[in-house]
Amino acid sequence: MLAIQKFMKLERLFVGFKNGVRQSKHDFKIDNLKQQLTSNSCLWEQLAEAEKREKILKQELEISQHEIAMQEKIIDRLKTDIKFEQREKQKLI
Repeated sequence: MLAIQKFMKLERLFVGFKNGVRQSKHDFKIDNLKQQLTSNSCLWEQLAEAEKREKILKQELEISQHEIAMQEKIIDRLKTDIKFEQREKQKLI
């Protein structure tokens, strides 16, 4: 009878220890998942900000390309004007 009581106490102790370990593992997994969720949220925010910056930079690039094209047209027109002026100068000479 005494041996059975000892065995039952040891079994309860073992089951309690086993449940404690299981709970610790569970808590550890939950904490890891919470950290991962926080990290993922931060990454999504960073991605959204990067996409906004990318959109702004693309707009600025398009504006710059348009300005370059306009300046190249002006340069071509000025080259034509210079050639015309040189011909006129040659006529006068």
